[in-house]
Amino acid sequence: LNLSNCFVDDAAALSILGAISQQQNIKHLKLNQNVINDEVAKVLSTAFHSNTKIRHLDLAKCKLQESAFIKILEGLANINDLQHLNLGCNSICKEVATKLE
Repeated sequence: LNLSNCFVDDAAALSILGAISQQQNIKHLKLNQNVINDEVAKVLSTAFHSNTKIRHLDLAKCKLQESAFIKILEGLANINDLQHLNLGCNSICKEVATKLE
């Protein structure tokens, strides 16, 4: 599912991610170049609890703040076979970097 650079607002993002959490067959998710705030990150994290088949996730240039990063990484802990994670062009602080290990 490619939603790159769609300028998705919070309401649309929450709706889309709610649908993703019910779609067990989505393996590729590109959300790059959309602003992901804490609320959207929380829903994204929850979606990873029900859809554990994500293999490729692109969150580059999403202006992720530290708290949003942490929420997303907590959700990704449920995915055993993640093969590609793109976090490029986001500011990653030391606390987030240690959670990536």
